[in-house]
Amino acid sequence: MMLKKFFIFLLLPAVSLVLTGCFNLASYDQKILDTNQQISDQAREKVDEGIEVGKEKLKEYTREQIQQIAQGLTTNMKESIDAWIAENNLNQYGDPSDTMYAGGTPLFDESTGESKDRYEYILDKNPELIDQLDLKN
Repeated sequence: MMLKKFFIFLLLPAVSLVLTGCFNLASYDQKILDTNQQISDQAREKVDEGIEVGKEKLKEYTREQIQQIAQGLTTNMKESIDAWIAENNLNQYGDPSDTMYAGGTPLFDESTGESKDRYEYILDKNPELIDQLDLKN
């Protein structure tokens, strides 16, 4: 009988500690969820800000606009593009230096028989250069 009372005496505090700990875990879980939500919201805001800044920096140009800009490039503008290519370790077409092309060049479309100006090709693939290098006529 004495042993039974001893176990009950030990069991009640142990049960109360376990239950109290469980209730505290729920509040900790909620704090963690709230903190995660705050961090997620802040990250989403930063990403959205970055997207807006990128949209402002990168203006979209139509194919016709790129063709006109490429046709109106001065010698200095072409030299600026070539310098950008060299600084970025790209091939003469503004692509990664190890790029291989069917037919040996990206400037000729074998299926249509059409050729493209090298600078038009570069600006078509890198329209940000128009504003970055101030290439508008």
